[in-house]
Amino acid sequence: MIAGGKLAGVRMPGEGWLPAAFGQPRSVKPPQGAVVTSKGIAHPIFSLMGVNPTRLFSMTRLRRVAPLSPAGGGQVLLALKDGTPVLVAGRAGAGKIAVWGATCDRDWTDIPVRPVFVPFLRGIVNYLGARSEGAVAGIEAGEPIRVLSSAHRVGQSVQVKGPFGIEGTARLRGVSSSRSDFYGPRGSQGGRVEANFTNTHRAGFYEILGPGDKEWVAANVPASEASLDVLSEAELRERLPWLDLAVRAVGAEDSEPGSAIEGRLDLGIYLFLFMAAILVCEGALADRS
Repeated sequence: MIAGGKLAGVRMPGEGWLPAAFGQPRSVKPPQGAVVTSKGIAHPIFSLMGVNPTRLFSMTRLRRVAPLSPAGGGQVLLALKDGTPVLVAGRAGAGKIAVWGATCDRDWTDIPVRPVFVPFLRGIVNYLGARSEGAVAGIEAGEPIRVLSSAHRVGQSVQVKGPFGIEGTARLRGVSSSRSDFYGPRGSQGGRVEANFTNTHRAGFYEILGPGDKEWVAANVPASEASLDVLSEAELRERLPWLDLAVRAVGAEDSEPGSAIEGRLDLGIYLFLFMAAILVCEGALADRS
């Protein structure tokens, strides 16, 4: 991965072998977040961000960028609202390259301190280090694992073992065309049968047992859980339908917010009295001795 910024060289590379060339750095006024392009929405770099990665980038702010000019088949994955490319990915020989038009620290952007940073960086590492084009061994917990195989037949099953004792099978069905967003035995990208394993609600590693081989898929905690946005009572009840919730708004001026929740007993005063009684007893025993 290549990024811009003050720590980069005065003369940036990109003349012939990179998927994009750097332009003259400029300020972004007002600062704004990047937008995932229509061609980039299904790219493996964003595979850990759910179905709408733009929602996470919309909370970031780019204050300065080095505009990128795609070259040599480079694909624009992220751009400003005016269409200025800020992330371009492409190939260089047998390798893959991602060119980022901002810094990797807080000099030009606040992305490093936003919830999107970790899944974004992991997605880039997964993409650049994947064994084959588009095969990324990671999903968000709750998303299905798609298994595509040419070594099985329709009606057969693939065994999956997950964390916390999760175990099950996924039955293979025919598909009309090959897909790249799959996890399965190596060398199976030309397959025409597919299975979905949906019991992935627990984060951890899932083992896919194929014919004579096995693969691992990491189910990561959804990036949205790092968001500190306030949830309404309706949203909270929708996300936790199995809990009997007692919701009450608590302000900073409330002196005893814990006691205001129905059914909750504040044990602080009782613990204080208990400790005071112990100190009195110790003092009395010390006087007698």
